Amino acid sequence: MRATLDGATCDHTLTFTYAQGEHASGIHQSVHLMQSYKATPPDPRSMDNLRLIINVGTLLHGDCIRLELGHLWDSVTYVPSSRGRSGDHPVRNLARAVSQVANPEAGVERFLLSLGPGYSPGCSHVPRRDRFAVPSEWQSAVRGRHVLVVDDTWTTGASIQSAAAALKLAGAQSVTGLCAARWLKWSWSDHAELLGTCTSDYNALRCMVRKGRCLVGHKP
Repeated sequence: MRATLDGATCDHTLTFTYAQGEHASGIHQSVHLMQSYKATPPDPRSMDNLRLIINVGTLLHGDCIRLELGHLWDSVTYVPSSRGRSGDHPVRNLARAVSQVANPEAGVERFLLSLGPGYSPGCSHVPRRDRFAVPSEWQSAVRGRHVLVVDDTWTTGASIQSAAAALKLAGAQSVTGLCAARWLKWSWSDHAELLGTCTSDYNALRCMVRKGRCLVGHKP
């Protein structure tokens, strides 16, 4: 994918939890959460749960994120929906949940990406540099900035990496991708190996960037 996008991909990625597809015991709670969140209309409780996962996770581990990345973000956006939803897409609320962990004194600028000329319905798993675009009125929020782009689910990564490519093309200094959940399947051997390490339920205290070196409860 990196070659397809000419290297214009996320400099860092953060994922908070895994959705365990094709679990031996049936529909795993993590899958139920993501499916009900993505339903039309989305389930309000699932939306709140995902928003809290991101909000609490970024607040608790903000120092770890800053130390690992070398910076936080100046601007925040999210991957636009290609499903033609009416009204606000729920991922917009996820982006709002993380904006406050940037520099509180300087604030953070929120802006919108648009669908680009390379967008094609039904091709969400195909990475393209022109799938998304930065509208002219938001160029100043991107050029020379550290940008955070938020998505709800990482399946192949094509959507968020295509968004990163559009941001890099518009002059972003760096792009961090944040996904609420990565979708995995027990039936895929490489996924099963990773899922096999998940021996406990989601825990907000578990650091997604500095495993074993988390700063929560310690001075940086």
